[in-house]
Amino acid sequence: PCLRLFVGVPLLFLIDALAMVPAYLFSLWIVELDWVLYILASAVVGEHLHRAALVTLTVLAKWSLVGRVGPGSKADEGSWEGMRHWVVRTLIERDDFKEALEGFINTEVLRLVFVLLGAKIGRRASMDMISCTTPDLLSIGDYMLFGSKVGILCEDETKRRAVQLCRGANVLDNCVLCPGVTVGQRAILGTNTLAAPGQYFPPDTINTGNKGGHAVFLRKKTKGLAATAALEAEANRRLESIWTWTAFNIGLCLMALLEPLLRAVKTLPFMLAVSLPVPLLTAVIITVVMMALEEFMEAALLFVLKWTILGKFREREVMFFGLDHFLWMVWLMVSSTFNHLDGFHGTALYSSFLRAMGAEVGRNCTLFGFTLEFDLLHIGECAHVGPDCDNTCHTVENMVLKMVPVRLGPYSAMQRHSFVMPGAELGKGAVLFEESQVLKGEIVPADEVWVGNPAEPLRVRRREQLWQVPRLGHQQARAACVSGEAAPQRPAVLIPGPGGLVQPLLG
Repeated sequence: PCLRLFVGVPLLFLIDALAMVPAYLFSLWIVELDWVLYILASAVVGEHLHRAALVTLTVLAKWSLVGRVGPGSKADEGSWEGMRHWVVRTLIERDDFKEALEGFINTEVLRLVFVLLGAKIGRRASMDMISCTTPDLLSIGDYMLFGSKVGILCEDETKRRAVQLCRGANVLDNCVLCPGVTVGQRAILGTNTLAAPGQYFPPDTINTGNKGGHAVFLRKKTKGLAATAALEAEANRRLESIWTWTAFNIGLCLMALLEPLLRAVKTLPFMLAVSLPVPLLTAVIITVVMMALEEFMEAALLFVLKWTILGKFREREVMFFGLDHFLWMVWLMVSSTFNHLDGFHGTALYSSFLRAMGAEVGRNCTLFGFTLEFDLLHIGECAHVGPDCDNTCHTVENMVLKMVPVRLGPYSAMQRHSFVMPGAELGKGAVLFEESQVLKGEIVPADEVWVGNPAEPLRVRRREQLWQVPRLGHQQARAACVSGEAAPQRPAVLIPGPGGLVQPLLG
């Protein structure tokens, strides 16, 4: 602790200060520009100079402080070696580092940065902004596909173990991989999968969730519909084309370079208020009003960009590396740039915003959460969606983007950080507990309470409690369901897993 406080923390401050130097020098160089041009130039060029310097210093710090890291025992956290590793982990884990690279997902730029940090990554890997503080122990095969917010842990409290992702594997959104995990060729880890330490996923298997600390084996991969197979084949053909791959990367990188401009546009009214030749009190009042109106400006900008870039989302399958996939990637970048109107969440304003973006939303809803394909989201009256819930209407599998509706019935409730996957539905009055996930294509019957990942029925709610759902918080909603009647459980089949482990196959 003393080494971290008196050596590690000052070193982090020094790296932060050095990363600001290029942007500061650039701002001095353009100080004579008109104030509007100055703001835009500082936001775009200055921001990229800062991000590039931060990434460069992080890579240099990694190699100068810890060098190549191998498997084995960890040094004591209070030692000099432990302090150096802590500094590097902190640099890689910080939001500033992730934001610097977030715009370059699915590009060779992101892949190159992780290679420079020590990871072994094959060709044509579709990289997302993964969280991995020991990249030397990460091995990624050719044609690997990542979802967003994937965490890869290559070390625990005492030792480090390698994580291997084989050729063509898919690791989708919000997965967590513990030390020693191996994902076989073309195996799929679905959204919110927890891969236990040392767990092995055989080739061509589909796995998801978390039961007893292990991922759940769902089934072996099978041949899909002919149309889907044709899209997969065409996506793989385009993936092999150097021209398509290069053009796709250049397009995404150009969009990433323009991303700070969106942030700058939002600040223009505020800067205008500050620069007006008015008395101080008037300037303060105008500034406060402008800051209060920022959420409305963000909503208007998202509305214009959504209908300009993509128009109306519809149920379909989109192959990777085509124009539709590129536009969807641009929209993903635009959406992540904003905070999705946090000030509107839980109010009628957010429901109105979702309707304006194309979603079908009933009356008297209390909505938080996140969505991306608004037109495919259908929410009944008096429904409740809690904070950090995910209602995105897409899934990715084998280089094919599948957009499918999500339906939440009247009086249904999603508690904090729960997921209703594309193609799934909550019936009237159904409740999904926090940290739970309804799988693709599943329908939660009316009045049932489901819990778990994957979610399973828990009990039937009382009819007279339906009206209370929009007015109850997460814990109160849980308590209101306790007195309900037990619902039938789905049958489970136990199958042998690697190393003799027994894993449930949900029926």
